[in-house]
Amino acid sequence: MASVNVAELALPAPTRLALERFTAAVAEALGDGLEAVVLYGSALTGAWQAGRSDLNVLLVLDRVDTERLQAVARAASAVKRAPLSPVVVARSDLKAAARTSPAVLYDLQERHALLHGASPLDGLSLNLPDLAAQVHTGLRDLLLRLRTAYLRCGHRLRATETLLVDSFGGFLHLLRGLLRVVQRELPAEPVGLIGEAARSFGLELRPLQNLYALRFGGERLRAEHAAALFDAYLRAVETAAGIAAGLAAPPKPRPRKRAESAAASLDEVAAKLPPPPNAPEAPPGQTVPDAAVAPEPAGEGGAEP
Repeated sequence: MASVNVAELALPAPTRLALERFTAAVAEALGDGLEAVVLYGSALTGAWQAGRSDLNVLLVLDRVDTERLQAVARAASAVKRAPLSPVVVARSDLKAAARTSPAVLYDLQERHALLHGASPLDGLSLNLPDLAAQVHTGLRDLLLRLRTAYLRCGHRLRATETLLVDSFGGFLHLLRGLLRVVQRELPAEPVGLIGEAARSFGLELRPLQNLYALRFGGERLRAEHAAALFDAYLRAVETAAGIAAGLAAPPKPRPRKRAESAAASLDEVAAKLPPPPNAPEAPPGQTVPDAAVAPEPAGEGGAEP
């Protein structure tokens, strides 16, 4: 787990000052109710861009209610021209998030800047199958959102460009999670991440490089390339989703033999039944013999194999 100092980050001085002011304001407003403030995301990976990227800040509270949320909102609004994107959770939420949404927690575990309090990651248990399931769901959702959004903007060049630019960061985040699942190298820089994902998953490199140029290089989408690039983007997301599906599939239980399964099920049922009429009662501490209960024939009304 690597915690870094904000002063070491490649952020403009006004941006670092805004983070400090926000942290001080929310700490003053919440007091002991604020357990931790953690900076994560693109500000720590070298992908942050002034005027385009958000500052991802996780706030861990003892409990979350409207009064505390309003205090956080006031602190954020008081910081002028800072693109803060705060996420507010209660300490009790983190355990569930480790199971259902571990991608951000893995990123936090790898690299974060602790702005206030103690690390919220201590004692959390993360596992790769849960990450694979989240990445698969995220990729399938992204694919459906892209298809649906293209229906609305596909004939308008700048709207298509905005869709590509706005969604590509999320796709990189999911690719990062997928690389983590298969335990590949995790470059911090987006360009390195793209290359590693292309090699590991057989993705087309050139379209990913073009998308990178749009998102991080300030390039503009050309009309003659728009449809082909969007097609390639959809293929990349679909390919990654297919790989994630295989990794997220739970192992199939080994079927028991029919006779063993039926016998076990019938024994369980028999143990719960009262003795039949005229059958001798079992002495205390003993069970009624198996022969005292006639099992139903397998098939009609019988136990499933």
